[in-house]
Amino acid sequence: MSQIELGETNFRPREGGGGSGPVSQVGLRKAARAIVRSHGVAGLFAGLAPRLLKVAPACAIMISTYEYCKLFFRRWNNRWDDGDGKGRRGGGTTE
Repeated sequence: MSQIELGETNFRPREGGGGSGPVSQVGLRKAARAIVRSHGVAGLFAGLAPRLLKVAPACAIMISTYEYCKLFFRRWNNRWDDGDGKGRRGGGTTE
């Protein structure tokens, strides 16, 4: 169970005001202390490996797509540049 799921499960206010279990925690520090008390320091890192295995491929795809598009458009822009700053299509300032 990941940290977020653990927090949602353990520290969610009970519906109807009844029920057993921990009372809703207020603040990140209190929630972290409760996790350390109940699960130890390792509880703060529970579920980290599966989460990274889920997120890493998406991040790799996003970064590689960004880098490819940056290279593509840089080359595309250089096709129209003659080195005078005006490009083949004109532009620039008229004198």
